Amino acid sequence: MDTVIYQQDGAPPRCSNASLEYLHRYLLGDRLISRRTDHPWPACSPKLTLLDNFSWRNLKDTTINALKNNHRTEIRRVSHEMLDRVVTNFNLGVATAIQR
Repeated sequence: MDTVIYQQDGAPPRCSNASLEYLHRYLLGDRLISRRTDHPWPACSPKLTLLDNFSWRNLKDTTINALKNNHRTEIRRVSHEMLDRVVTNFNLGVATAIQR
């Protein structure tokens, strides 16, 4: 976890004093890119990650209704077992980070 840099989107719930203090103190120190931190979220940042760059380039001409329908279809395909694994793995990751 010492080399991880965490970048969050800066949504108000994730930028509350309590959230930022927790991330700073227990997980990341100064390795947090977010609103209200020493490393703010870069303006116009979709090209920071390969996936974002690919998504924006290939989805820019897609209609909102098509995106919504595709999203609904994919969400319905996610099984309860997969969600359980995601939550379990996330909790294990947080617990491991806190123990360090």
